[in-house]
Amino acid sequence: MRGKKPGPVLQGPDTDRAVVAQMHERLATQEGFKVELLNYHKSKRPYWVEIEVQPLRDTADKLTGFMGLQIDITERRQTQTELARKEGRRANWRSSPATRAMP
Repeated sequence: MRGKKPGPVLQGPDTDRAVVAQMHERLATQEGFKVELLNYHKSKRPYWVEIEVQPLRDTADKLTGFMGLQIDITERRQTQTELARKEGRRANWRSSPATRAMP
């Protein structure tokens, strides 16, 4: 990755461009942020990350840099998706004409 910024290398077709724009805007205005973003491995396999970035300032409140943390949350997102899918099935079952007619 020498000479390249990580964003364009890690982002792919399903990366939310609005979230990326929000990150750039917050960096430009020297503000912190916390987002969830879909990135891609070199093999093109997608994975979810939670990214938190906070500005670092000196005693005169001058920006000296940023500190960032990135956590792989792929498993959590998969679990949330599976639960939502199951809840959707349950809601569909409850609202079907056959189950509404049940005493």
